[in-house]
Amino acid sequence: MEDRLNKLEKEMLELKARVSKMEERMADIETKVVRMEGKQVLMDDKVAEVLSEFTISEIKHHDAGKQIGDRLNDLSGKLVALEVQFQDVSVRWPSLEDSRVVPARKGIIGNGAEIVGCKGGYRETSQDVTSERNKADAGKGIKAVRVDGSKAISFSEKYRDKKSDTVLVVGDSLVRGVGAHLERDSQMYSSLSLGGARIETVEAEITRMGEKPESHLVVMVGTNNIKNEGSEIIMGWYEKLLDEAEKQKFRKISVVGILRRDDLSSFQNSRRIGINLRLQKLCKDKGIGFVYKDLVTEHLGRDKLHLSEFGQEEVGRCIFRHCKHFLI
Repeated sequence: MEDRLNKLEKEMLELKARVSKMEERMADIETKVVRMEGKQVLMDDKVAEVLSEFTISEIKHHDAGKQIGDRLNDLSGKLVALEVQFQDVSVRWPSLEDSRVVPARKGIIGNGAEIVGCKGGYRETSQDVTSERNKADAGKGIKAVRVDGSKAISFSEKYRDKKSDTVLVVGDSLVRGVGAHLERDSQMYSSLSLGGARIETVEAEITRMGEKPESHLVVMVGTNNIKNEGSEIIMGWYEKLLDEAEKQKFRKISVVGILRRDDLSSFQNSRRIGINLRLQKLCKDKGIGFVYKDLVTEHLGRDKLHLSEFGQEEVGRCIFRHCKHFLI
């Protein structure tokens, strides 16, 4: 019996030793698992960081491309305006070669003008006749610039009977200066500036205004939401605002994207760019106009938030170009 008991005790000691070794191995395995989990967390963080940097880089690239496109469009418009001015000058003032003394006769000269007679040794062309017609039409708001005598009506004359709320610009304090420029340049524009207004503030104001089926509503708000609210919350406010504007049955609805401001952190500015991209898509899906102007430092005031005089004029011009396509 004693031998058997001794044998059992020996076996028990061996089992305890084995259990102890297994516990040590289990502890080692748990330590390795914890280390692996830590490495996985680090890998996840790095992947998220790379994706975030890629998204921000993509947004900035898209924004830079849009800036170049807008600048090319502005340059193209200026070139067209210069070409029109050059044609106007060439029509009103024939070249010296075409103004030399020639015998009075009827015919066609190099620039396409018809010779109709001779005055004081200089020939009179159909261009001279057109100039006389221009003088006669000067007080009628009609500007004749074509050699064939056809008349072009000025923009202000064409829309002089439009009401002051044909285009209604509503928004935060940025609207104050922009609206003043628009109202100064055209009788069709009215503006309503709500100092410190947020998106939900403008939504309530649109509800209060009621239906305006003859007005083109331009909403310019969002800069007061960008610092303290997340992207999803801001987009939710925009969706509610646009739904409310559609209920009021305006003739047309347009939204101005959140403009640049230099008092934002890099993260907040990336949020602004991302929201503008999402807002542009939302407007496209709803058939709503979207207006955006890329600003530079000279467009901003000393507080890095509000627009300078130059910035107000540039944004107003951008809104004007957008709205003129929807005039009836």
